[in-house]
Amino acid sequence: MATDEWLRPEHKGAELESIKDFVKRREEVSEQSMRSHISRYHDWFPGVVRLKNGRTKYFLPSELDDFLDRILKNDRPRSRAEKAAADVSRLREWVQEKERAEIKRREEYETAQRDLKAARLGLREAEAKLDLLTQ
Repeated sequence: MATDEWLRPEHKGAELESIKDFVKRREEVSEQSMRSHISRYHDWFPGVVRLKNGRTKYFLPSELDDFLDRILKNDRPRSRAEKAAADVSRLREWVQEKERAEIKRREEYETAQRDLKAARLGLREAEAKLDLLTQ
């Protein structure tokens, strides 16, 4: 079952692009290089617009273009503070992603608990009915 999660719903209906599609369009960068840039300059990287099936991330093409242009223009050694800020930004997003996953799993668990309770009740009622009929 395909599920879409709109992290930036104001862009619903806009043309979106995955990293893989972006790299095909922008031939001056490889997918590996792009992922390295994302990791290195995470604090500059645009936010995810849509998450498909909990895995594939989609972005606005213009924001990806701006990000890569900024990297190519400013590709220089970064200070320790800039690297630390990028790490903090990357880790914050990772924590948010894991928190969303935890909430989703908790909701699924609660639904399973309700279903199990209803099934047990139905079983008890059916067993009681069977006992009455076999006496």
